Amino acid sequence: MQMKRGERIYAYIREKSESWPGDRFRGRIGFDAQEIAEALDYHGAWLGCDASSHNATLSLYSLNRNFEKVVPILADIVMNPSFPEQELSNLKSLAANRLRINRQKVAFLAMETFARLHFGEGSNLGKVVSENDIESITTEELSKFHKQWFAPQNMSVILSGKVEGQMFDV
Repeated sequence: MQMKRGERIYAYIREKSESWPGDRFRGRIGFDAQEIAEALDYHGAWLGCDASSHNATLSLYSLNRNFEKVVPILADIVMNPSFPEQELSNLKSLAANRLRINRQKVAFLAMETFARLHFGEGSNLGKVVSENDIESITTEELSKFHKQWFAPQNMSVILSGKVEGQMFDV
């Protein structure tokens, strides 16, 4: 599943954290992240996400025989997310720690400097992320951002592999 306007999503993620661990933040109405992970694991499925300057991608890998069981989980994650405060707090801590570690690496510092000089400090792609940026993220802000950009009109669903006719009905 790809979300259009990836540059907006990417810019938001860049603004808030260079390496936001979004693939671990799956809380939704009815299930917490652990329950979702267990349900996907039970059905042999895997969920991952990525954001670039052009797209945000949510990938679901599943066996055909379990497709009908895991697609509703994915749909609910995308359409009815919740952003539990405790999970957000944990993710902010992880992201801040990752930023501190990355700031000790020459390659990371060089990429930050290049982006700032090439795109400019006023550009979302050139902004240098701080721990304060990460700490300032709120559940309300995430919810608002999600409603604006993770909407059906901004998404494309791409199926690959041995795609069978009934899969289109799910």
